[in-house]
Amino acid sequence: MKKTITLILAASALTLALGATACNTGGISLGGTGDTPASSESVYGVSAATAGMLIQSMKAEVPSSSQTPESTPQTPETALPEAPQETPEPQPTEPAAPDTTGSAFPELDGYMGLVDSFLNGNGYSVEVTDSGRAEYDEMMKISYSGLNGSTKYEMHYNKILIPDFDDDDDRWEKEEEEEYALKGVLVIDGMEYPVQGVREIERERNEYESETEFRVTLEDGRSVWVEQSESSEKDEHELEYSYLIRENGRVVERSSFSFEEEKGETELEMITEKNGKRESFSFEKESYRGREYIFLRVGSGRETKSYLVVSDGNGGYTYEEVRK
Repeated sequence: MKKTITLILAASALTLALGATACNTGGISLGGTGDTPASSESVYGVSAATAGMLIQSMKAEVPSSSQTPESTPQTPETALPEAPQETPEPQPTEPAAPDTTGSAFPELDGYMGLVDSFLNGNGYSVEVTDSGRAEYDEMMKISYSGLNGSTKYEMHYNKILIPDFDDDDDRWEKEEEEEYALKGVLVIDGMEYPVQGVREIERERNEYESETEFRVTLEDGRSVWVEQSESSEKDEHELEYSYLIRENGRVVERSSFSFEEEKGETELEMITEKNGKRESFSFEKESYRGREYIFLRVGSGRETKSYLVVSDGNGGYTYEEVRK
């Protein structure tokens, strides 16, 4: 049997970023509602897609760094004749506004696809069918269309409901638990990577907590972990996605995204940790000069600076400071 699931992160419906329930046409969202946690298909689909985006950005960085030594002998020859022409005039204007260059926040470049997916008005499409492979039960086709074009991924997997051996205690405490495991392969640009995940949901009256761990194993001892946590208690609903990059078991980079809603507006908070450096960023989708942009805010209080995040159409971004 075939079922189609569609995730739409509409900018005009900011509650979707906090996990509004989709109608029974098969829609999914980043998280659940105050009453119901997100479906397993929703969380695994978003986890697989965002992990795929992150892996593609990591792959894109490798060729540029590996080609640098080879191109070094040629680069000075082409750069030297141009340098005297560009340095006198264009260069003086660049330092005057150094924060407007795309390299102002290089640590964000690899994550902007994720930010875009969380805030952009386009969305995901996730289609779940039977897998054509004998070793797997289901196949998930995931596509996303955002600022830098469209991306598609495919995942073949088996999903297993793990029995709750503490069922008697849960009944006594009026608490329900569900735990799912997933194991298979994620296909990115024709390459297959082993994946596995575990999802646990605890419900008690009108409250619930869920935690999901999704891991993609790469080559050379590297792996990408996606952790989704969600909780709902009374009028509070919290949702967070975290990403860890490990090399030979050691965490070399970590980032987390949390959603906050205030006065009908959704703000995305991002924290990154790499090479002992911890930084925080805030993102919002807002209108500016008649168009909608993703705004980046750095700092706090009077030191806060705002930037427009602009896609160059080729997978890169620039950050243009907005002076108020």
